[in-house]
Amino acid sequence: MYNFITLIQDSAFLSAIAIVELEYITTDFALPQTDPNAKMFVFVLGALLYLVLCYPLSVLARRLERNTAISK
Repeated sequence: MYNFITLIQDSAFLSAIAIVELEYITTDFALPQTDPNAKMFVFVLGALLYLVLCYPLSVLARRLERNTAISK
């Protein structure tokens, strides 16, 4: 399961939106904000974006593993 997620995350599509880049972009948007609530909103939004990218892939990987597992 984890190999599949890593393979997807290392693909050309997600390497453009990697966690490091997402962190830098989030920080760039959050630091100029003077209101602490606005900063928190930007960081939470960045975390949710990463969750939206990775969670469906992990569910798909789990389902594929379950379907291709050899029964004992």
